[in-house]
Amino acid sequence: MKLLLENWRIFLNEGPDAAFHGFKMKPTQMRVSPQCDTIPNDNQWEAGEAGCPQFTNDRGIGAEHEDIIEAIEFLENIKPQHLIAYSRGGAIALAALRESGHSPEITFVAPAWKRGWVDGIENPTFSNGVIIHGTRDDFVPLWHSAELSLKTGMPLYVFKGLGHVNILKYKGNPQKGREFTQKQIRYINSTEEIQARLIPIFKLVQNFVNSSEEVDIDTETDDLNFIRDEIEKEKPDVQKIIKYMKNIYDFRHQHFWELTIKPLQNKILQRLYQFALHMIKVEKQEVS
Repeated sequence: MKLLLENWRIFLNEGPDAAFHGFKMKPTQMRVSPQCDTIPNDNQWEAGEAGCPQFTNDRGIGAEHEDIIEAIEFLENIKPQHLIAYSRGGAIALAALRESGHSPEITFVAPAWKRGWVDGIENPTFSNGVIIHGTRDDFVPLWHSAELSLKTGMPLYVFKGLGHVNILKYKGNPQKGREFTQKQIRYINSTEEIQARLIPIFKLVQNFVNSSEEVDIDTETDDLNFIRDEIEKEKPDVQKIIKYMKNIYDFRHQHFWELTIKPLQNKILQRLYQFALHMIKVEKQEVS
């Protein structure tokens, strides 16, 4: 059956699955068989040739760089039906797809498109694919993929607890993750909705600090106790208060923070900072 499918692909002028690897990797490490099982001889590609591109580790490259040129030649001559584009390889894919005459279906795996690897891809338009990303990625923030999804319309699948490397286990099974639709991502990043999520937290903190209640029921009330204890100190640590309030935000809206683009994350932190200063000021006035 596998041989039959391969023959049909040849008949339809469709190539096999392929991959664009990440930083300091070899194509064979992507484990995309059989195309990437063979180490490439050079950066010139002919139809039917085995192997996947071996890129450099250069940063800040442009359209004239050898990696982008090789990626375009690979796409146009090998014509992969499906491409796995991982990390730095995702940035190369976005650049190459602007010039390539062949447009395969692509699975972007933790794409590092905003990490400065490739210049000129700030406004990608490619939409024939999906994006997968883990919630514990310490190298490429999840919000990068949320923004890419918003810009391109590609669906985003999020994998709880996975990092930048072990997310590769699901490169062939995106649907195993939790899908976040365009509507959901826009809702998470709506300034009006962010404000609506913060107001109940501010009211909760204010009411709790002004009461004598001290309970230990769950994570949220733990943080409320910590906030009140910090505010009542002679020299409160504003950053600790912000941290505890953010814990409440995360507790109530799981994964929202990771899917919030950086400028809005900064606005949320600014609002928490302003509220923390307000609470400290009120406490000092009451004491005096």
